[in-house]
Amino acid sequence: MPGFPGSDMADADGPWQRALPDARELGADIEAFREHVAVGGLRVHERWLGNGGWPALWARAARLRALPTASPPL
Repeated sequence: MPGFPGSDMADADGPWQRALPDARELGADIEAFREHVAVGGLRVHERWLGNGGWPALWARAARLRALPTASPPL
């Protein structure tokens, strides 16, 4: 994915590595994902990008992560 530094995907404390256990639990083939990214890079459908390209998509994702989450009732 142009504009996304590959080193961030390998960051042990980064969002990609933190998401892998959940993806595996949901049935994702993590090794196939890694092989796919190694061969062709990370790809997303152009509709995801919309206006503003990758920087706008990343900004939207960061904004959503920053939203407070509801706490479960005690």
